[in-house]
Amino acid sequence: MTTPGAADIIGHGELSLMQLDVARIAQVKGASLSAEGVVVLPDELGPGFAPKGPAEVHVTVTNTGRFLHAEGQVDLRLRVECVRCLESYELELAIPFAEDYLSAGKTARVGPDEEFLLYSGDLLELDPAVATSVILALPMKPLCREDCPGLCPRCGHNLKWGLCTCLAHADSASSPPEKEV
Repeated sequence: MTTPGAADIIGHGELSLMQLDVARIAQVKGASLSAEGVVVLPDELGPGFAPKGPAEVHVTVTNTGRFLHAEGQVDLRLRVECVRCLESYELELAIPFAEDYLSAGKTARVGPDEEFLLYSGDLLELDPAVATSVILALPMKPLCREDCPGLCPRCGHNLKWGLCTCLAHADSASSPPEKEV
């Protein structure tokens, strides 16, 4: 049984909350609702990662009879800094996410190996799951391209633009300069 639904976007200054009203599916096992909305992420997700607009979220929430299972995708564009050449580039990510939500009144039935996010009332807040999924999906070493040559270790010239003069001289020298004692 599918129940159509929509996300409520509630503004709080510069942040917005993506909340779903799950009252229609909370009491019916197998019922589900689908929603789309946006989540505004912090201006900087980490060093070198800045969102270019809000994250678009597509989610389906299903009542399993014991808990609510939310599954969906986050589409996001980021301004990212390459770890080799330090130039900025745009990165588009499609990040899957899945979380299980348990009503705050049902916590006594949770086993020691089970993990749930809690919700109370009829509103399911998706922002924490979305933010966690985005941060875990960020590349550890973002590269503008796989074969980015990076910067010259001597002068800092971006080798993507061609060889620098100090590397040309370094190739002709057979050994590094000796240190004076």
